Amino acid sequence: MDEHQKSTFVPENEGSCLCCGQQDSVEHRVLKCDATERVRTGFPEVMDHLNEYDIIHTHLPVIFMHPDWEFDRFLHFHATLPEIPESFHQTNKISLYTDGSCQFPDLFGRWTAFAVVQPIVKDEEILAHVHLLIPEIAEKCFKIVAVSQGKGPQTIPRAELHALITAFRYDPTSRVVTDSAYALDALRKVCQAEKLSQLHMLPNFDLLQELHQLVLSNVSLHAEKIKAYENFHSANKQITLDRIGNAVADYAANSSCKSLAEPLVTWRRNRCLDDQNMLRLRRTHYVMLLALMAERTKQQNFQEERSEMAITPVMKQTSLDHLTGLKLEQFQQYILFRQTGGKLHLQVVLDNSLPFWS
Repeated sequence: MDEHQKSTFVPENEGSCLCCGQQDSVEHRVLKCDATERVRTGFPEVMDHLNEYDIIHTHLPVIFMHPDWEFDRFLHFHATLPEIPESFHQTNKISLYTDGSCQFPDLFGRWTAFAVVQPIVKDEEILAHVHLLIPEIAEKCFKIVAVSQGKGPQTIPRAELHALITAFRYDPTSRVVTDSAYALDALRKVCQAEKLSQLHMLPNFDLLQELHQLVLSNVSLHAEKIKAYENFHSANKQITLDRIGNAVADYAANSSCKSLAEPLVTWRRNRCLDDQNMLRLRRTHYVMLLALMAERTKQQNFQEERSEMAITPVMKQTSLDHLTGLKLEQFQQYILFRQTGGKLHLQVVLDNSLPFWS
């Protein structure tokens, strides 16, 4: 931001501070006013930040976009997708398990990955290893068909849909199992659409186009929903196998999200940690601003109360003689000076009753 742009955030002379009498400004109210120093001492981290960084943080307390964000966005949209290996079709329909993962999903700098895994041993052997940890089951009983960082917008639903499409590209005749309701709903909508144009208003239209081509090329694509469970055991053997497969796919996607292109992941993680800390600091900053506002309001109200001066007796009879025919000495007459809104009002009270004029 150049000096001309910065100058637009600096207000012109705002007069005197109503709390301390010094020159008033945004900087004065937030950083310097002696009347509210007690509040600022409770927020040392915020004050250190505001004093260290550019004054724009005082005038515009928001989360500023990281300067490398555009570069990272370019990388996301030009990411290279994995090459799909040849599928070695078996006599029986194979099962593929898919999942997506996201790091720092609530932050702008988040990133995603997805995975597709396939069992490589018989069902009985997988069930025999159910007591092992997921990484051990993955190593002994499954192979990774594909893992990749997400391409395009970085959201978990998009990563899960990407995993589903990758599984169908690997083997359109396979039985694909996922815990993503979004991916299955997208498949249903694509299968029901008579024309591709009916889908153009839906999110992730580029992926829906790929899925549409797969649907046109195959009689039917078969996908099933499995709910993620920590406990794999079930009276139904297939449900137990699907829960294990889903857990392995989840493990592969999470591992990929944390370790694929490790230098890039480390850079993104550090940037997100910085953003996370800045978000926490900015929340505290707003708490401080609210506390400053409350303290200023309290002090201004107190000063207005003090500005009501004590009642003083009227020394001259002529003050009311021209308004009434009553003799002034017959009454206790007082003048009340009251300051409201910065103006002084004169109020005459007769015998503590309602004023004749104000």
